[in-house]
Amino acid sequence: GVCRGMQVLNVAYGGALEQHLPDRLEHDIHRGDAGEFADNRVEVEPDSLAALAAGATHVAVKSYHHQGVSRVGDGLRVSARAEGDGTVEAIEDARRRFLLGVLWHPEEDEADRLVGAFVRECRGATREATAQRA
Repeated sequence: GVCRGMQVLNVAYGGALEQHLPDRLEHDIHRGDAGEFADNRVEVEPDSLAALAAGATHVAVKSYHHQGVSRVGDGLRVSARAEGDGTVEAIEDARRRFLLGVLWHPEEDEADRLVGAFVRECRGATREATAQRA
């Protein structure tokens, strides 16, 4: 899930959202001006799906959000946080093959590797399903 998709994923697992991050953080760096994405950096856990998909443990990202995770859902782990303020930026379920939610917008940055990792995973799953039916 991306941005709101990550938030919905967290709630589906029984987690909770912080409704307005700037109230706690006393800044609004996770959101650019109207219609613009903010440039931020996240620190990714090295042994995570997020690190494997992103190809790095320190990643420049495009952000546009004011809500975030206040309580992580059952069975999910935090796999990335914003550098500087620690905002949860990625969650995942290691029990699932490829269940990853990110708060940033990989579709807004051509250098971001997450979309490619997702497409490769979909292709692999399709090949496996086809082989099982044969």
